[in-house]
Amino acid sequence: MLGLDLMMDHGWIRTYGLNEEMSIQISFASQGGSETPTPDLSIEVDAILQDVKRAGFLIE
Repeated sequence: MLGLDLMMDHGWIRTYGLNEEMSIQISFASQGGSETPTPDLSIEVDAILQDVKRAGFLIE
């Protein structure tokens, strides 16, 4: 959906991004350390917000 490449994978956290002039990264974590719950996805860009909504993802 976001067109990003996997840049790091430690099993419990994966980071995706692009190695281009505009550095973009996103991380997915299964827990926040000591099994602390985390959101499914946290992202700070609204450039794709309409695409994400059209795809049916829940925005909280």
